[in-house]
Amino acid sequence: MGKKEKKSDCHFILKKKKKGGDKKQVSIQLTQERIDKVNELSERSGHNKSYIHGEALDYYFDNVEVID
Repeated sequence: MGKKEKKSDCHFILKKKKKGGDKKQVSIQLTQERIDKVNELSERSGHNKSYIHGEALDYYFDNVEVID
């Protein structure tokens, strides 16, 4: 995938927390910039960081386009 472009009409809405589900713990490496952004969003929204990561991944999977 090429350079990321920000779309002015693109936004992300945090939904209420869903209960249940089959969850597994994973470990990932992030840049300090991404960690800071997740921490800030977590504090502002009241959601924990795992929730923020999960919602961001769901959004990505729903909106990603792979081109060859």
